[in-house]
Amino acid sequence: MRATNAVVAASGGFAANDRLTAISDPRMGQLGTTNHPGATGDVLTDLIDIGAGTRGLDYIQCIPGGVPGEKHAPN
Repeated sequence: MRATNAVVAASGGFAANDRLTAISDPRMGQLGTTNHPGATGDVLTDLIDIGAGTRGLDYIQCIPGGVPGEKHAPN
């Protein structure tokens, strides 16, 4: 079977990736996250690089009250 209109790719979380979190708002790349360090959205990055459209990237799990300079919540 071949897709003729669209393909949906579910790539997992991306809150630990500064480039992706900053797409909607550059300030978001500076915030921390409560996601695990592996939530980098590697597949999503590849899809964006080849021109795929995205939706909902403004929904990001973060810790706005986090310590400046720290990307992840302490264990």
